[in-house]
Amino acid sequence: MPRNQSAAVSRRRLRTALRRLRVARDMTQKEVADALRWSSAKLMRIEAGKVSVSFTDLQALLNHYGVTDPARIDTLNELSAAARSGSELSARYRDVLSPGMAEFVEHEESAGVIRNFQPQLIPGLLQTREYAYSALRFLPDTELPAEVVERRVEARLERAELLRRDDSPDAFFILDESALYRRAGAESGADGVLAAQLEHLRELGARPHVSIQVLPFAAGLYGAIRSPFVILEFDDELDDGLVYIESPQDEMIIREDVESIVRFADRFRSLEKRATSREMLPVVIDAALKRLKSHSVFA
Repeated sequence: MPRNQSAAVSRRRLRTALRRLRVARDMTQKEVADALRWSSAKLMRIEAGKVSVSFTDLQALLNHYGVTDPARIDTLNELSAAARSGSELSARYRDVLSPGMAEFVEHEESAGVIRNFQPQLIPGLLQTREYAYSALRFLPDTELPAEVVERRVEARLERAELLRRDDSPDAFFILDESALYRRAGAESGADGVLAAQLEHLRELGARPHVSIQVLPFAAGLYGAIRSPFVILEFDDELDDGLVYIESPQDEMIIREDVESIVRFADRFRSLEKRATSREMLPVVIDAALKRLKSHSVFA
């Protein structure tokens, strides 16, 4: 299977395949459930990806749908096994990640292309440890216990390792210019945290599979200014991808209908046209560092 396919992606692909097999046979969920002596709710949960599919139940479905091709059966069995395995990263940090974020992490691990727009902060995959700690301390609205913040920071840094993998996804980031000037807190040392973060952006932006663009102040107001979002695309040509919208409570709201995917893809392309080119990133960072030094309140 392509890349490091997570349980969430496998579960999604399996449910899509099973639904298509049923539709191709022109059967309703109730007809299939009655024939297999299942409850309709059981098949509905399987096709919604809410539950894993046991080996026995999968074989019953494939037999009922008349699937006899050994290669096809092997592929679906592999998907079923992978869907039950879970993600090591999300499992390790499930105690500090919301259900939506845990699912997002699993999908992110398997993406072939990541498109991320962030109008207020440096995107999570691009953050240094110190910046991430500052960004996570006060989410959603109140100061979190130190141990929770530390584990969330570790989870974020482990997520960022996917940009260093041999099979790293192609990652496209657009951030508002204001994110380059927003200090990481009000205490002494905040300027140093931001300066180190900017240098980290410079290093990541030089990687061939990473593109970082900046929407300049001169671009004025734009429609997406209040809405951070991530588009995930996968290697499977039958997979339309996903859109995750980040809420003010640091929750990830999923959209997987084609209409939403197309709408947000168009929005991202529009932002790309208004942003500086990836080749301009060093110049933009130099300007931000110069301003930070000259306007430092801690100098």
